[in-house]
Amino acid sequence: EKSVPNLGNVTYEESCLGLIVNFNGGAEVNGYIWRFGDPNNSNDISDESNPTYTYSETGTYTVTLIPADGAACQDTAKFDVMVEGPKELPFEITGDPMACGQETSLFSVDDTNLMTRWIGADGTVLGEFNSIELGAGEYTVEVMNAEGCKGTQTLTVMDRSLNIELDENYNTCQGENFPIEVVNLNAGDILEYNWSPVDPDKIDLTDPSNPIFTLEETTTFTSVISNQFGCSIEREVTID
Repeated sequence: EKSVPNLGNVTYEESCLGLIVNFNGGAEVNGYIWRFGDPNNSNDISDESNPTYTYSETGTYTVTLIPADGAACQDTAKFDVMVEGPKELPFEITGDPMACGQETSLFSVDDTNLMTRWIGADGTVLGEFNSIELGAGEYTVEVMNAEGCKGTQTLTVMDRSLNIELDENYNTCQGENFPIEVVNLNAGDILEYNWSPVDPDKIDLTDPSNPIFTLEETTTFTSVISNQFGCSIEREVTID
């Protein structure tokens, strides 16, 4: 009985550049000639163990392993190859996609072997290195490997800073209850309030977004307001 190669040990991979297919036959194909099944090339053959072949177009091709001359005890073997064409180079970007106002965060491409370019929304090249500090905005990240394959991603860094309305000075009559309101202009923000000094005789914090003041003299209060994204602001409020 004639022997055939174990096709489970024969592998192939298409380059991300497209059409270029790298075959790995190893010892399994010793004594065989490859025919790559390309109807557009009558010379689509190789006697190498691990050949590379460039197809003329995408499609599914039948590769045939043919016994070389004198290999009477070997039989042909066939398998299909799907050629898909150029592919985007996959990569991941690490970093916090949220910023508080003018703060910046460190962003990096996961593969340090890739050539990386960071581009701002206006097309300005911000840097050509693996890591970069970025603030809120829209960015394009381009990478390329040593083979020349490329990948592109869009990076959005959201500004999660607070947007509130709170006056700095209020006038009231001594001894009367005087409520003020902190207006949250970011509908999606969940706010926490930390007022000081906390004196129950002077400030009622039952609803910290609408504190009620009862004062006999001019007093300045400090409020640290933060949201669920870790952004915060500090405001001073003087009640006369």
